[in-house]
Amino acid sequence: RGGAGAVNPAANSEWTVESGPERLGNERIWRLRLAGGRRAVLAQLVPELASEEALRRRYVRDAEWLRDLAAPVVAEVIEIGPSPDPRDPGADPPWRLRVEPDGELLETGLRERARAPVDEAVELAARICDALAEVHRRGAVLRDLQPRQIVVGKQVWFTDVGLARADILSSRTASSLILEGSPYASPEHLMSTRVDSRSDLYTVGVILWRALTATLPFGDGPALLAERGATPRLSAARAGIPEVLDAIAARCLGRRPEERFDSAPELAAVLRGGGLPGKALAVVACQACGKPLRVGLRLCLRCGRAAVQFRHESGSELALDLMRIKEDS
Repeated sequence: RGGAGAVNPAANSEWTVESGPERLGNERIWRLRLAGGRRAVLAQLVPELASEEALRRRYVRDAEWLRDLAAPVVAEVIEIGPSPDPRDPGADPPWRLRVEPDGELLETGLRERARAPVDEAVELAARICDALAEVHRRGAVLRDLQPRQIVVGKQVWFTDVGLARADILSSRTASSLILEGSPYASPEHLMSTRVDSRSDLYTVGVILWRALTATLPFGDGPALLAERGATPRLSAARAGIPEVLDAIAARCLGRRPEERFDSAPELAAVLRGGGLPGKALAVVACQACGKPLRVGLRLCLRCGRAAVQFRHESGSELALDLMRIKEDS
């Protein structure tokens, strides 16, 4: 409190600092204990980056996006500052206060227990898919999800997603940006400003690979720069991998989105034994040609008619045929 870059969350006047500050990525981090015992993280954009107006706006926008997403699998953002306008370039660097979920950071778990038993690694990937489905149902894509942004406990939580990319709008060159890319981000992540939910499924494939082998499928650089011949096989990196899991991992790591699974629920179901890749979850037929459509498929791949299948919150499923609008509407 006090001085340049001061942080003073008004809504949480009773809290104690357990550790910090420490530099983590683009932020200074304090770990707190709030009144009532909840753990929290106070994060502030570092001053040298806060001076860039475009970057500052992006940081605040990402923090507000996390707050407004209201997904039960995303760590709650309690407050954003400073008041009255965190975007004001003349104010102290912007900050956010969020809840720290109970559980273990996935990065820690992978570092300590990689080459996990196959059933444990597969169930971990399926649980991440379950959590991703909650985000995707709200029309959001996490894009650059990494193990240090995932907490695994009684449920899977996502923290700080999107904020790791705050330096994208800085004055650095495009080439330096590519070289800073994450090995967990899909190839299209650095090639397109628009990605869909299949980008997050690539991340699941990388996490599954690391959990099973303690390595990364394309090394520790960004996927875009990796030398790509045939997709590597899990069975070549670890003996005893079931054939179906080899195929699932290869499909997750497809270079193009259309090579991957169509949705997080589909991938979760396949990981839990719901069928082989390409044959899973045929639950409704296209009303135009009769071809089975899978959950999340927006366009019939046989006749090209637009069709959408929704998963209702109660768990029931509804099919809706969109007869009079264009696919890109």
